[in-house]
Amino acid sequence: MIVNNIESLLLSTTANTVSEFVCILIIAFLIIGLILLKVGNGRNFVAYTPALLTTLGIFGTFIGIVIGLLAFDASNIDESIEGLLAGLQTAFLTSLLGILSSILFKIIQTSGIISPIISVEQSYSATPEDILASINKQGDAITNLATAIGGD
Repeated sequence: MIVNNIESLLLSTTANTVSEFVCILIIAFLIIGLILLKVGNGRNFVAYTPALLTTLGIFGTFIGIVIGLLAFDASNIDESIEGLLAGLQTAFLTSLLGILSSILFKIIQTSGIISPIISVEQSYSATPEDILASINKQGDAITNLATAIGGD
């Protein structure tokens, strides 16, 4: 039932429509990720953005392949080649855009073009007391681990 509904939905759309929809999604999420990177909000989303962009590209790939295969008729190869190729064009176009946008986002994110790179000196400001407390916590954790592994 669900498969038939999905199949009829894909048959009612064209490969170009799917290409445009997936490409708009990829560009929209790229822009959202860049905005969140700039304002410093949404760390989880910003960290996930490259994977999301690639995943959307792969999503478009599979939809394009399915549309191409649904348009293909083995008994009428000459007339069904056009639909198959349109689906494959969607598949490769969306993959390419997803991968390129992911690479672009990572380059922008790591280069500090949009937001300055925080140096190690800027990101840590620990007092000697903080360092000693951290060392003591690590010592306690190692002692607890040794006890858990070897017993008393």
